[in-house]
Amino acid sequence: MNVLIEGRAEYMKSSNVCIKPGTDEAYITCAGTGGSGIFTFKAPAEAITMFSHQ
Repeated sequence: MNVLIEGRAEYMKSSNVCIKPGTDEAYITCAGTGGSGIFTFKAPAEAITMFSHQ
């Protein structure tokens, strides 16, 4: 799956992806010459809940 970020040329220095456990809410944190930003998108599937959080 590819996620296109608006103004992606300005946010290519670093990025991290996470999915909220038990949901399909996904987040990408980015940084670069345009500053930093948090982008949200719908993941293709729900994330599992970690054993330590059950």
